[in-house]
Amino acid sequence: MWMFAIPFWKLFTDYPSFYILNIRFISSSLFMLALLAVHGELGEFFRLFQTKKNRLLFLSAGMALYGNWLCNTVAPMIDQLLEVSIGQYLSPILLIFLGSLLFREKLSPIQWVSSLLALSGLLVILISYGSIPWIILLVSSTFFVLTMLLKGTTVSAVQMTAAQLLALDPLAICLALRYEAAGQGFYSPGSGPAQWFSPIAIACVSILPMLLFNKAVKQLPSITLGFFQYLGPTLSMVMGVFVYQEELDISKLLALALIWLGIAIYIVSQVQEERMSAPSKAANRCGK
Repeated sequence: MWMFAIPFWKLFTDYPSFYILNIRFISSSLFMLALLAVHGELGEFFRLFQTKKNRLLFLSAGMALYGNWLCNTVAPMIDQLLEVSIGQYLSPILLIFLGSLLFREKLSPIQWVSSLLALSGLLVILISYGSIPWIILLVSSTFFVLTMLLKGTTVSAVQMTAAQLLALDPLAICLALRYEAAGQGFYSPGSGPAQWFSPIAIACVSILPMLLFNKAVKQLPSITLGFFQYLGPTLSMVMGVFVYQEELDISKLLALALIWLGIAIYIVSQVQEERMSAPSKAANRCGK
């Protein structure tokens, strides 16, 4: 679904990319509020906003999600899919590395090797670009910030998604109305039903993969989840190179090779760790 979202976003290249981003936020928050209403959770949801701590958490998470969606929405529209893919590849490895620095978690030798290889790939990109690759850095950094903010929260995944969207809605509405006033939106004179109902399609494309991923997190082993986490950017990269003819130059290829090597080493170590711990887990279950 994330892969097929790429040609979907390209349908809106006639509109300002920031307008589409803000419509994505507004329509997605309405989608989530409707979902909460169906499940009878609206009252419980709005009570979450009563504490200052929660409001600050939702606003911070909303800003991180806004930055992440900015890349995922705008990049396909301006033919920068490779940059998003590289940023998505880097995200989990940077999460491990930066998380260890901030929370003083001890990294295993394998995790150090995989992290340093991924960081070497990022260094290659920084040197070869000659300018700041803002899409790559924004994708990976917002993913890190968002993960850190959500770590340890007791708010359910559905309510948290709705809250961080709703927290940024005032900004999104103001910016969307600015484009509407300039005649650049879905509801400008001359628009038809295809434009009027586009926000519904945008909400579905944005939210359904997130809900499925949140459900998968609770049901799939971490190794399986990690594999599919890398499948998304791989498919995006393949589509960018072979469908939309984006240039995969030597520097990007070298950076990707370093990142892929780091990911491969990490996944192999996780598989071995899981196999080693399987007998003890089975023994604990039998004991119970």
